[in-house]
Amino acid sequence: MIHILVKLTVKNFIALEEFERQAVAIMIIHGGQLLSAFETRRNEDGSGEEVHVLAFPSADAFAAYRADAALAMLRDLREEAISHTEIQVSERIKSY
Repeated sequence: MIHILVKLTVKNFIALEEFERQAVAIMIIHGGQLLSAFETRRNEDGSGEEVHVLAFPSADAFAAYRADAALAMLRDLREEAISHTEIQVSERIKSY
């Protein structure tokens, strides 16, 4: 199991919500889960930041999701919604 922290610089939260609904459906096909999603900043113009925590059964499953043709078809919607993405992946899950 891997966990992925994704920090999104959002151009348009309305477009982001539509993109994410469709992307999560594709993610599920590859065994992925959206564990948490939260806004860290929303500007008056509809832009801002959002953070997602994802889980996938393996790095290969995550790579398959990212290479999925159905996800590629959402490229225009993604570009309307997101200006920048930072991804951090960890296989070292800790319980305290």
